[in-house]
Amino acid sequence: MKKGFYISCKKGREEKAFKEVSGVLKNLLESSNEYSQYEDIDIEKEIKKEVDLLHSNPFKIYFQYSSILFISNGSSVSSSYLYNLLRENQSSFVFAHRVVPFDAFFKFEETLLCEMIKYIKTDKTYKILYEERFVPENMKLRVFDCITSNLKCTVDLSNPYYLVVVQALKNFIGVSVIENEKFNFNFSKDSKKTYEKEV
Repeated sequence: MKKGFYISCKKGREEKAFKEVSGVLKNLLESSNEYSQYEDIDIEKEIKKEVDLLHSNPFKIYFQYSSILFISNGSSVSSSYLYNLLRENQSSFVFAHRVVPFDAFFKFEETLLCEMIKYIKTDKTYKILYEERFVPENMKLRVFDCITSNLKCTVDLSNPYYLVVVQALKNFIGVSVIENEKFNFNFSKDSKKTYEKEV
């Protein structure tokens, strides 16, 4: 299963949007202390692995269409963790509008989707954010049935604790579970002032 990001951008600016977002993500990755949380590791091997990673760009375009990009995240850090770093650093972009993380991208199967949502706490509320492109008939219904029949917590459409994000593309879905997302994944410079007021 891949992980990565869905990016929406200005029409005709897909390459520029990819460069600005992947550049910021790569910088965040380099400065992240996520790698130092494990004690039982082969230090020499890990250093070589990370040096190789930093010399290459772990973010690649997986799918591109007019105004949209799906990029893969080849690093060892989850997309939702990097997404939270984007928010913490109050990142904003000129060409990219929305940046939506997914921690798994796979050919749709109910069992794999259930695996992604099984850690959601039952005492919290949730909402499903589903967006689709070029999907087969009934994809949305199948996704919603799978999630709602397996989650026992309450739906809250206005102020959910968890946002179950599903980005559907053809027969594949990208999935992540984000806590306390209030800004609709918007990173456009135009929305920066609004974001700063609300933070």
